[in-house]
Amino acid sequence: MKKLTLLSAAMAALFVNGTATALPATRISTDDVRVSYAFLSFVETFDTRDITVTLRDEYAVGDFVILLFPGETIVDTSPLAPSALSTAGGGLKGVTLDYVTAGYDAENEQTWVKYRVTELTGSGSDTTVGVSLNLGNVTINAPELEGLDSLSVETISRTGYDNYPDTEGDTPDPLDVADENSVSLVSIAIQYQYYSPMLNDSTWGFDRTVDVINDYRIAFTSGSNDVVIWDIDGKSGGFDGWAAPYERRVTYSGANMFSWIVDESPNDPNSFDFSSQASATAGCEIEFVSVSELVSVCETTALSHYRSDLTLTPNGTAIIPSGTFKAQGRILTNGVSSSTSIPYTLRSGDQPDYIVELAELDYGEWDINGSETHIPYMPYSAQASVDAGSTGIDQILYVTNKSQKDYSDFEPPIYIDVITESGEREHFSSDDLGGLTAGKGITKLAGALREAMFARGLLDASQKVSITVTVPENPASIEVYSAYNVGGSDRGWVQNDSQRVYNDTNL
Repeated sequence: MKKLTLLSAAMAALFVNGTATALPATRISTDDVRVSYAFLSFVETFDTRDITVTLRDEYAVGDFVILLFPGETIVDTSPLAPSALSTAGGGLKGVTLDYVTAGYDAENEQTWVKYRVTELTGSGSDTTVGVSLNLGNVTINAPELEGLDSLSVETISRTGYDNYPDTEGDTPDPLDVADENSVSLVSIAIQYQYYSPMLNDSTWGFDRTVDVINDYRIAFTSGSNDVVIWDIDGKSGGFDGWAAPYERRVTYSGANMFSWIVDESPNDPNSFDFSSQASATAGCEIEFVSVSELVSVCETTALSHYRSDLTLTPNGTAIIPSGTFKAQGRILTNGVSSSTSIPYTLRSGDQPDYIVELAELDYGEWDINGSETHIPYMPYSAQASVDAGSTGIDQILYVTNKSQKDYSDFEPPIYIDVITESGEREHFSSDDLGGLTAGKGITKLAGALREAMFARGLLDASQKVSITVTVPENPASIEVYSAYNVGGSDRGWVQNDSQRVYNDTNL
């Protein structure tokens, strides 16, 4: 198991119980190497920066300085310096450290490297406190970093004790105990993320109201289009190793939410022309459209945040649905950036593109300026004629309008949309339903809807359908009751979501 924390329980206790002195220099230091997960997918190895140990105690010849790295195969310690030395001067002794040996401590899952103090120079009044020694760098096996977000190096020192790792019964004499005995060697970060304003500004997403009052579902109440803004931020600053992007993709989705986009060139079998209804910003294109999904693609090597707009314009004929949207971004990278500042080796063989898949976001909605009620299912039996009478299953559908408005000149029409078991959508206008309106009080829907469904051939076979009832009236005033009975006696009430949608104060 790979570990992020390098301090074993025994070592931690040793440090806590030891005596630390307040000294001005850090015990161990290095400039952290910051790489991205995308970078790691393309490289086999990369080098860290040099590791420096600063002595904070009085050392004698024969004392040991030990470096500890996590795991057995994550770090290749062979590039470390065979010797490190400092010259005497300024009140500091000259110190020579020589490499002794390296090994693996299976109990603590640590690779260790041991150096010995082999020479001290200077006067008797000089000190080793404050002497810094550069031990060189190590090489990281990039595939071994999978699942980690950082990697540290730790140092410990022992007085003339040549039996590391410790064995049971040994009582090593710790030297140079301090708080700064561990430092980050490598940190791994996400290179790509959503641009923060798009997460905090709802107007970047889908935000139109579908008109059911003046022109049923073929226009927005404000503006003729909806511009959706998308921005993925690609970080390069602060990274030492990162991957080069070549494509940004975003998938917008919502159940039936793109069903209104129709082919403007239906006689051309080689194209699906929807350019006047859905278009992307310059440098991007819409790659795919289905009733519930739209994919926009931008080919770009931009490293900073890159904005792309999606413009949706109703065609003036197809019915616009209402509901919620989701959006998910993906960034495709195809290699290490030429600006990477650390030495590395690539993995052997052809490496596939690395795809950064960001989280799926709730990304707005299209509401309606009226009441919309969804009835999830309603069973129907096949019938041979429009006046067949009872077919064994009878539907019970009522709309109640509690408004106190004066409807002497105009009663709100009733619209019904039906989704069949096979997923086909059928729309029935008020005229299709025999001029059905929702005046004050209770209006029965079942008979008019059944006749209209029969006329469309929807009752040639028994099936269950989903029903949406829309009334251009304040949803607080509209209630829908839905049920059915079998054989005239077994009544099944069907729960619906009456009063679920947009409340327009002008209604």
